[in-house]
Amino acid sequence: MNVPIPKHICSKNHPSAKPGSPFYEQAHQQILTEIENGNYIFVNTPPKIISPLGVIPKPDGGVRIIHDCSRPMGSAVNDFAGEFDKQRFQTVDDACKLVSKNFYMAKVDLKAAYRSVRISKQSQEVTGLKWAFPDGHEYTFIDKKTPFWVKIGTRHFS
Repeated sequence: MNVPIPKHICSKNHPSAKPGSPFYEQAHQQILTEIENGNYIFVNTPPKIISPLGVIPKPDGGVRIIHDCSRPMGSAVNDFAGEFDKQRFQTVDDACKLVSKNFYMAKVDLKAAYRSVRISKQSQEVTGLKWAFPDGHEYTFIDKKTPFWVKIGTRHFS
């Protein structure tokens, strides 16, 4: 699908990703790690789409940063991704029926997998994000890797 993407679409971060959130400090440390790893790159010119970030607590006490590519509704990254078949299992029993001798199935956290897949320069134009640092300054970045919550990301791992 080759739909022209409008410029300067910008959404504010979810409350969970703003200073004052109980998750902010842990999320800020993850943002610094993403910058240090070269995944988030400072930009002076705003990308075409800046999607909101959200922070979700994990059962182990950590947090997961979500690059919410489903917002803003109607002009989000996912709205321009097109449609594709999704692989879904109805139940664990249904999934187990697909496994035969010498085949295995496992459930894993795909964080490392997602963050290992680089995206094209063209795609980086729609992976904008903003982050407010503790000193109050807000910076704009692009994400050079597959963000969580981008619809097309699941195609890499299904």
